[in-house]
Amino acid sequence: MMRIRFFSTANTVRFMEDDPFESIDNQAIAEAIAYQNAIDFDAAGPKAPHGAIPYKGVVIDSRWNVLAEFRSMRSIVDELSELMRARIASIWCDSNCTANYIVTVKPGKFAVDLPEAVEAAIVSVCGGHNGIMIESNSVGGDVILDCNWCEGPEV
Repeated sequence: MMRIRFFSTANTVRFMEDDPFESIDNQAIAEAIAYQNAIDFDAAGPKAPHGAIPYKGVVIDSRWNVLAEFRSMRSIVDELSELMRARIASIWCDSNCTANYIVTVKPGKFAVDLPEAVEAAIVSVCGGHNGIMIESNSVGGDVILDCNWCEGPEV
């Protein structure tokens, strides 16, 4: 039997005699998560025969090397102006949640209109996205763009 120590609101120490997590089967949970990950990996579609690759100066990468994601990211890079493309180090697509991107900006190359340009390119190519994070070493820090599937204003 395990004794768990915790503090109450009166700042006095109390003990619980029973471990509330004693009945959790961690091995079964781990196996279930691994099984679901395998299903998700397979369902993501055909895989590319490679991992991260440079394309027009931008490294593109996909969590599960999904071929369609690499094709989309190449089109996204093509959609960007040469100036914006030169500012970007990499684009990574999270296959686990699809159309979710992390765009890493080269050191010292952030521009205030870059997030808008990246989002416009992604929307043009993919019709929308599940979120974009622009990683930047700028004073303002990272920029996070919420999900946007161009469905009009929220009601």
